[in-house]
Amino acid sequence: MAEYDQFLPAITAFVSNRCPRLIMLNAVKSVVRKFCDDSNIWVHDCPEFEITAQDERKFKLEIPYQSTICKLWTIHGREALHDTHQLYREQPYYHLNHSSEIVFEESKLHCLPKKINVVVSLSPTQDSLTCPDFIFQRYHDAIVSAAIVHLQLMPSQEWNDPSMIQPHEQRYQQYLAQAIRDREDGFMMARQTRRVVPYYM
Repeated sequence: MAEYDQFLPAITAFVSNRCPRLIMLNAVKSVVRKFCDDSNIWVHDCPEFEITAQDERKFKLEIPYQSTICKLWTIHGREALHDTHQLYREQPYYHLNHSSEIVFEESKLHCLPKKINVVVSLSPTQDSLTCPDFIFQRYHDAIVSAAIVHLQLMPSQEWNDPSMIQPHEQRYQQYLAQAIRDREDGFMMARQTRRVVPYYM
């Protein structure tokens, strides 16, 4: 996991050196959470589990420490996401509760597959000071740009500079759009390619 401190040198170049480290860290923390919520880029395959009793309705999902679920994609694993180009389809017979438990409708328990492969998207919790390495490596500039906007919008502060907000906001939106494309391409990892056998006349 990458520490939020690693983003600070790039941010300091655009804001006053008098901006306290804690304020910059809080900006990075807010931005990373927003980036994960907006892009759903942190895709996580929960450990597979089995339905062992027909009267079970709640199952605790295993997710990394100091993370929270921001989107539930499917209970059928990544391959199910390739049935159509529509990556998310509403499934009314299950939902997540506040305890990261997946809850099934009692009337649908008999229809559930024996093995459940839950795919979710995660976001860091408010008390986390780290994010996945791939976010730092691939989307470093997006986080930096959004953090700069966050800091430069603070009124009555020495580092407040509204004239610099637009280019950084545009840059963030470009990276966000790229992250969404990357996420959709990532779902393709589980799709099996099939060789087309040629037929000759």
